[in-house]
Amino acid sequence: MSLKTIISERYDEGAQQLRWPSAESRVDFFPISRDCLLAGRSVPFSIYTFRDALPERVFRAGHLNVGIIDDKILELKEEIYIDPADIAEYAAYIFESGKKRHATEELKMALIREKSNIVMKEIFEGSLEGQNLQAVRELVDDLVKCILIKDAVLPELLTIKKLDYRVYVHSVNVAVLSLALGKLLGLEEETLRYLGMGAFLHDIGKRTLPKDILAGQGRLTNSEYRIYRMHVAEGVEFLESTWKVPAPAVKAVSQHHEVLSGKGYPRGLRGDSVDLFGRIVGIANSFDNLITPKLYKHALSPFEALRVLVAEKGNYDTRILSIFISMLGKGPDKSAGHKASGSSRGHSGPKNSSNEKALSSPHSREKISIPSC
Repeated sequence: MSLKTIISERYDEGAQQLRWPSAESRVDFFPISRDCLLAGRSVPFSIYTFRDALPERVFRAGHLNVGIIDDKILELKEEIYIDPADIAEYAAYIFESGKKRHATEELKMALIREKSNIVMKEIFEGSLEGQNLQAVRELVDDLVKCILIKDAVLPELLTIKKLDYRVYVHSVNVAVLSLALGKLLGLEEETLRYLGMGAFLHDIGKRTLPKDILAGQGRLTNSEYRIYRMHVAEGVEFLESTWKVPAPAVKAVSQHHEVLSGKGYPRGLRGDSVDLFGRIVGIANSFDNLITPKLYKHALSPFEALRVLVAEKGNYDTRILSIFISMLGKGPDKSAGHKASGSSRGHSGPKNSSNEKALSSPHSREKISIPSC
């Protein structure tokens, strides 16, 4: 569904009154970025945070009773959320904020990322109409334009907020990382568009997975893992037969779990058989999975995640991985994947002044080095 369509679908006025949220748990709420909230702006939605696993309303507003964003909300250390019933109102706010003449590049990038989360949530949890594909194309165009205009937006492009695992947030993260990496690899604009589309949709096949597998409480059993692996083929089938996505973009979907050693899936491709898009999206996907908290395991720090990737000698393209590490080391600490207050398990972002420090061992200042293959 396109952003404009989401905005046009207003809920009944009665549902926009000040009320207790319809959602019940953190997973049911929609996480939002405080980077998109501007002090002094009026908004028609309440804002929540979670304390002791319970929702707490920290900002009270509704469609008929708008509230004004103040510094107290912007200074909250916890992750912030809205009720999913207010997504249409939030989308309208995001859309209007992007029209402001004096919006900074950083704000524009944050707004694009937030639009991406809204659209990808609809794709994974709502309908799969053709207009959803058009919305993805628009998001890819926006992201590609931003990263090609100037390097100044790159740190903001890599602002990846870590939350409880949500497949649509993960998809946006992988797209952002893949496009930034693709730019540094010198890919042309049209090629970046194909890469971005494939990265956004790399996990589309997970729509078909049983919910107890997708949101499992622990590690998968062997039989569950066999079912889980089917999301790749399911995604390829849908994109080729229903949405008619271009072949280069589908390649990113079909190969994002393949590795150069031949130990990946679904085909166990080896070496040169793994396409460039598969190599790029594979690295971005693995990295984001490692730094994202799951219900059954803690998130790794960016440094620890990169150490894991480097240690898996033979699985990843060493040249691309080296550029990926360098990319994460050049932005401010928030671009390494832990922006602000951390996850629900109490992880907090690095307090160093740069990713160069954030990606260093906290005790030895050891740097990551990639062995030659």
